[in-house]
Amino acid sequence: MSRGACTDGDPTVTCVCDAGYTGSTCEIVLCAADSCMSRGFCTAGDPTVTCVCDAGYTGSTCEIVLCAADSCMSRGSCTAGDPTVTCVCDAGYTGSTCEIVLCAADSCMSRGSCTAGDPTVTCVCDAGYTGSTCEIVLCAADSCMSRGSCTAGDPTVTCVCDAGYTGSTCEIGKL
Repeated sequence: MSRGACTDGDPTVTCVCDAGYTGSTCEIVLCAADSCMSRGFCTAGDPTVTCVCDAGYTGSTCEIVLCAADSCMSRGSCTAGDPTVTCVCDAGYTGSTCEIVLCAADSCMSRGSCTAGDPTVTCVCDAGYTGSTCEIVLCAADSCMSRGSCTAGDPTVTCVCDAGYTGSTCEIGKL
């Protein structure tokens, strides 16, 4: 492998090394700007450079990204890789780092439509419901049978009945 031009001399060989090589016979490989992929410290060497990788990287040129505690957001298993880690997401999550929460059957309490998202799902509630997961029941015109005042709530509305009425929806008239 040629790393320069050498001429026999007396008493020694004289070499003019190509760019990236040094030494009396061009045997030492010099560090280039990207020798350790900007992820470690490079030392020139024979037959190649040596990289001491920064924390979080490994490999002869620091090309492998190691898994960190939060690589998959604690929502999956991680495998170190090049050029990045690979996540296998737990059920209910997706995305390259398991960052997207998938909709479950009860994400919106069967009271709205769900869209997967990061950091959580988004619910668009059906008429009569509100809240981040459609957990709050809104008052309707007849919630308290027009016999009291209504307050929206979870899991149902609350009625404060007018005088002479009782029951959860003011459905019972007093005698």
